[in-house]
Amino acid sequence: MLVGDGERCVLAHEPRFPERMYSTLAGFVEPGEDIAAAVRRETREEVGLEVVDVRFHSAQPWPFPHSLMLGCLAIAPHGRLVVDATEIADARWLSRSEVRSMLEGTHPEGLWVPGPQAIAYWLIRAFADGHPATGAEHPPPATNR
Repeated sequence: MLVGDGERCVLAHEPRFPERMYSTLAGFVEPGEDIAAAVRRETREEVGLEVVDVRFHSAQPWPFPHSLMLGCLAIAPHGRLVVDATEIADARWLSRSEVRSMLEGTHPEGLWVPGPQAIAYWLIRAFADGHPATGAEHPPPATNR
């Protein structure tokens, strides 16, 4: 899920990620929970933000049985991030221009994002291309589905 405030988005670095790689937040839907509720809960748990709107973006093939990989865009008012250190090493609000530089491999701190094989890339790309966090659907090309 890509969480943003319309001008900035939150990307996180998990301890298992390669050095300086940042990605979208991720989580699981609990039994009895719908997708939007899962996005709200996971965002609150992982970075302490209250999501006010959730939109489905796209899906990705996933190799594990009984699992789906769904991508959502969510809006949360800009606020202080309270990171769950058991899951996330660092999380940041990043501007659209910073995100573009991460996609282009030119970020001044050497930060980068997953490649186009990952649904996170397409969520990040949608934001970088100017879509607000809850803007119009911008699914990945058919070859990625």
